[in-house]
This record gives sequence, C-alpha cells and structure tokens, in this order.
Amino acid sequence: MDSLMPDYPAAIFFDWDGTLVDTLPGLLKAHNHVRQHFSLPLWDEHEFYRQMTLSSRELYPMIYGAQSDEAIKILRTFLEQHLIEFLNPLPHAETLLRHLNVAGIPLGVVSNKRHEFILREISHLGWGVYLQAQAGAGYAAQDKPSGAPIRKALAAINIDPQRDIVWFVGDTETDMLAAKDSGCLPVLILHGKSRPELVEKHNPAYVFEDCRDLLTVFLP
Repeated sequence: MDSLMPDYPAAIFFDWDGTLVDTLPGLLKAHNHVRQHFSLPLWDEHEFYRQMTLSSRELYPMIYGAQSDEAIKILRTFLEQHLIEFLNPLPHAETLLRHLNVAGIPLGVVSNKRHEFILREISHLGWGVYLQAQAGAGYAAQDKPSGAPIRKALAAINIDPQRDIVWFVGDTETDMLAAKDSGCLPVLILHGKSRPELVEKHNPAYVFEDCRDLLTVFLP
C-alpha cells in the first residue's frame, strides 16, 4: 500500500482471539467447564459465538446472576491452568506483525479476554516486541463493543483516531462495533469463515481472507 494513499494507517490495532491466534476451541472448553459445574446445557460452537459478544465480566452476570462471581472464579481458575495449552498462533500472524513493525507502523492488541491473560499470552509468544499497546478486559471502564479500550490503548501511545487514521482488525461483529465506536476504520479478517452478514451490516473499510492476505497490501 502506498504510504501516500488516503487510508494508509498511522497505526494498526488487532483483536486477539480469532484474529491473530486461535484459542477459540479452548475458550469454548473453558466456558463449558463452568456450565457443567452449574449443570447447564453445554454450548456448541454456534451458541458460543452468539453469546460471546461481550467480555465474560459483562456477560456472566446476565447468565449466572447471583452466582456470577463464583462462575467467573471457576472460569479464571480453569484458564489459568490451561491458558498456554490453548494458545495457537494463526498462520502468518507473526510474519504480519514483524513486517508491519519493521515498516514503522505502531501496533496494538485490544481483546475482551482478561487483561492479565492477554499479557501472559503475548509474553509467551514473544510478540511484545511488535506490540506497543496491549489491552484486555478490565483495562478500560468498558470492554468491546465499546470503543473505550481501543481509545485508551491508542492514547497510551499518543495516537488519536479523531486525528490519525487507525485500522482496527477483527473477526467478529463486536470488533466492527468497537472499531466504529472508537473512531477507527473497521477491518474484517475472515480466516476461512464466510461472513456476508457482517460485511452487509457493518460495511468494513477492508475485508481480508487471512493474515497473509492483509500482509500483501503492505508489500512492495
């Protein structure tokens, strides 16, 4: 992409799960561990995607009511024990981050996964050298789909989406909503999933098949 093009980003921020790493099967297992504890029907993948439009800290009080604190504790304990076991980088994700970093584009991650867990996963992969900003659930007063955590993470590296062009890359409706609410350009990444309903509903600025497809835009 020509740096003189109108949409050339001053920074690129990413969602985490389903965008740069594949931890979703493990997260489904973790949430079903909680549901099994409370003798509730287990989620299949479709129901998991439908429910997880909010962070667990915002969703669980709606599902578990007065038992939400206990449910969150069970979830966190399970994830603390299995977090790295579930961590699988998506193809070409590190190559993408490395290239953009070398190109001098500030990068960050904003996720609805617990903030401490995000920092731990990024550290385990050694990707902190690429990511100037790292934010998980609880980092801001609200989580995605609010744009608050994106704006706060951008402000920490002196980027203003009202002044600067910023891409927010994600794979879900939550990401598209958060991008728009924060003032960023919403960028949808598919990773093998056909998402015509998201394209039609949210009209992302760009749609990419995967990390390699996104990378080609920035190659000479």
